[in-house]
Amino acid sequence: NLIKEKKYSEAIAAYEKSGEFATTFSDENIKEKSENMLVKLYASEGNRLKAEKPDDALVYLDKALKLDPDFSKAFFSKGQV
Repeated sequence: NLIKEKKYSEAIAAYEKSGEFATTFSDENIKEKSENMLVKLYASEGNRLKAEKPDDALVYLDKALKLDPDFSKAFFSKGQV
């Protein structure tokens, strides 16, 4: 499992691809699951990067908020960047 192995960049790529395929094949269930995981992964990656690469952190946090505009953890993290 990429997440358990802390391979977040690879996990993000996998869930992005999953979302693309779900859209192509009209699978709303998988699309929703992919987006839910991406929100969490984007926010986690933003948190991980906020000290060393704040501009990159903001990109990831904005991606999380684009998928879920009510994700309060991403707003909180943006305030800490």
